[in-house]
Amino acid sequence: MTLVLYKSNLTINPFNPDNFGGLRVFIEIASVILSIYLLRATMGVVGLLDHKGVKDKTQYIGDLYHTLYFFLGIGFIIAFMQKIHYWLSTVNLEKYLSHNIYLDFTNQIKTVDINSTVKLSSDIANYYDKLLNFNKFPADLSIFTGALFTFVLPISLWFLIHIFEEKNSEEN
Repeated sequence: MTLVLYKSNLTINPFNPDNFGGLRVFIEIASVILSIYLLRATMGVVGLLDHKGVKDKTQYIGDLYHTLYFFLGIGFIIAFMQKIHYWLSTVNLEKYLSHNIYLDFTNQIKTVDINSTVKLSSDIANYYDKLLNFNKFPADLSIFTGALFTFVLPISLWFLIHIFEEKNSEEN
């Protein structure tokens, strides 16, 4: 597999075990990058909420800077998914679903040997199963749940800690 950024010389194999034609590694890397962006955005959101009474402009600018990573992350993931979608759309599944391929399989079943017939039938089923399970959607959503938790969990924890701190200060 060759990845050239200025050209799309990427070979997509619909029979790859990852069901993304071999692109799952890129999707996982994008998920990590998105997690980093969302973590920075979380730092900004928590900073903006936590530094409400602080009159330091530098602190405010820093919190805004970190919050902008949310929009950078969204832009990154949209651009990335468009590129992955383009790469996946280059796969011509009709070529693999050709009737000639089915005829090649069935023409091989000419013997009376039950074992070879069962094996070839299994090969046909596996072949079409791989094509049916080939995912042309540009993202595996289960991979991106970690990135979303990277954003939601710290903010949720901050709110819980903030509520407990307010209750403790009210009691004292």
